[in-house]
Amino acid sequence: MPAARFYQVMRRLGAVLIACALIALVACDVAVAGFGPWWDRHAITTSIVSSLLIVGATALIFNEVVAARQRRERSVAVAAQALIVYGQAQEAYQAVVSSDPSSRAEVPEELRDLASNLLVAAPSLFDDQAARIFLSQVDKMMSVLYATATGPGSVQDPGVKEHLADLMSQLQQSFDPLLGRFPPDYQSRIRAMS
Repeated sequence: MPAARFYQVMRRLGAVLIACALIALVACDVAVAGFGPWWDRHAITTSIVSSLLIVGATALIFNEVVAARQRRERSVAVAAQALIVYGQAQEAYQAVVSSDPSSRAEVPEELRDLASNLLVAAPSLFDDQAARIFLSQVDKMMSVLYATATGPGSVQDPGVKEHLADLMSQLQQSFDPLLGRFPPDYQSRIRAMS
């Protein structure tokens, strides 16, 4: 499990525990006869526990709600950035696959453009779960394209072409959830360009 996903799960688990503790304390206060007087006799404990629960509720529960709202609001912007990277990945793929092994001068330029677009878009892509999967696929695709374009092997080798086509298919599959965030008419135009 990636570190970012682990911390997200831990934050959500903490928020659930805080919410359960608050519900349990309110239920005990209402239902258990000796519960209220015990807290009345232990004022400092009551103060510390209530302060920690309020801070925990604020930091975990409300923070999680705000973060979810922000992710939802930015989802189309993230998809647009992924679309730019995806388009550049397609161009780099076409440049590598259609290149003549004796003249590879233009291929590294396409790969540099892809790397540049990826560096610009990566921070916003990394915060989104579907975009992070897409980002991982683009990284894999880019490394294989670079190795193919600059390595001693030939892109004309059927095994290499098949491997690149498979990677491009995986990249498109990882982009599909992001494409689904656009309006339907825009999705059809993007699919027609692919």
